[in-house]
Order: sequence, then structure tokens, then C-alpha cells
Amino acid sequence: MLEADVTRPITIVSPDGTKQTIVQTVHLTRTATVDEETGDVIYGNWTTGQFKAYPVSDVDGYTTEVKYGDSAEAKRVDGDVKASDITITGQDADAKPENGEPVIVTYKLNDASGKISYQTSDGTEVGSQTISGKAGQTSTYKTTVPTGYELTDPNQTAVTVTYPTDGSQKTVVVTVQAKNDTYDNTGDKPDWVKEATTKDVTRTIHFAYPDSYTGTKHDDVVQTVHFTRTATKNEATGDVTYGDWTAQGSDQFDAFNAMVTTQLQVL
Repeated sequence: MLEADVTRPITIVSPDGTKQTIVQTVHLTRTATVDEETGDVIYGNWTTGQFKAYPVSDVDGYTTEVKYGDSAEAKRVDGDVKASDITITGQDADAKPENGEPVIVTYKLNDASGKISYQTSDGTEVGSQTISGKAGQTSTYKTTVPTGYELTDPNQTAVTVTYPTDGSQKTVVVTVQAKNDTYDNTGDKPDWVKEATTKDVTRTIHFAYPDSYTGTKHDDVVQTVHFTRTATKNEATGDVTYGDWTAQGSDQFDAFNAMVTTQLQVL
């Protein structure tokens, strides 16, 4: 009886770079019968055999990749190392069991995703920001506040995220509040602000003369009191609230002394 051992090496490269090689061995046999008269040898077939499937340990946050063969073009396949039949090459006396292709198992770090959820104090989400990275890794992202809002904590201009290794999405909550811009009547302002925050009220003093009056006539006197107020716009909703009107100076029309002549008297 003839015997042969064939092997298949399985090299496992852990995420930290550590390598471990497992060698699978299969023992095969066949018969060889000698014809005593002619001296011819008749060979039987090699017994069949198979390299067994090999389970690969899972590592949280990683996907196993199994590469069959040592060529650069060898295809990577997810999952455990598959069973493989032993190949016999040649015929009769030249028949030979072949060793299995080398197998390399590596671990690929999984992609991870999540979002930064911008919420008001009551838990209402007013915007979000998609983020991505690698499982188990920590990354820092600059916050991008939705239009019309501002950070409740002005110092929270960035957030640090550690992605889970179980494949779940990571959500980080950043609290924001509606941005309120207050305008007054100073400086360069939009037209709506100018119209809404300033107002002039007037009093016209008109002089009426009899037809018989031939003296100097007084022009109308227009007295003006200038008022201003603030306008506060909620940039998230567009709503505007107004402050109280305030007079710039006196809030009364000035007293006016009418001209008195020998021809006229003030009534």
C-alpha cells in the first residue's frame, strides 16, 4: 500500500497584525499490485479526501476576508474557510495528490455611520448632519447648525464620536435654540427694519387771518416728535416682536407762542 500526506496552510492575520498558521493534513492511500509473471505494477486509485471547513472567529467591528491562493488576483470571500476536495493529478503510476492552495484570513474594519441631531430643549429635531467613520474608532466633527438656530452652548463647536462595533448607527444630540436678532434704528439696516422701528408724529399749527388783515402772515408751523422702538426677529420662524415706542427727546409737542399785533389777537 502506498501512502501520501497532503497539506493546506491557513494563515490568520488578526486585526493587530498577529499571524497564526494552521496546517491541515489529510492522509491518503492506494494499492499497488505486482504481476509476478510480467513484473507489471497495477496501481489502484488514491482514496478520496477533503480539507475540512475551518471556522474563523468573529471580531466585533470587523468583517473576515478569506483569500484562496497566493496570487495577487486571488478572490477574497467573506466568511469561514470553506472545505476543499483534494485534487489528484496525473494517471496510473504518475497519479499524485496535490497540496491545497494556501489560505489567508484577514480582518477588515467595518464602515460606520451616524448623525449629529440638532434638537431644541423639548427634543424636537430641527436638523441633522450625516457623519461616517470606522467601527470602534473615534472622530471629531465640526458642528453645522441649521439656519435660523444657534448653539445653546456657544462652546460646542465640535463633537467627538466613538462609533459602536455592533453595526448600529451612532447618534449625537446637540442642543440648539432659535436665533433672535434684535434691531434698532441705528446703523445700516434692512428697509423693513427702518420702517418698523422709526416713526415721526407731527402737529401742524395753522394761522388763519381775517380778510381785512394786511400785515405779515405767519407760515404754518410743523412740530415733530421722533419715536423709535426695537424689532426682534426669530430667525427660525420669521416671527417679529416689537419693543415699546420711545420718544427721542421730549414726548410732547413744544409750546408755541403765537405772534400778537395791534391788529390781531390770539383766540
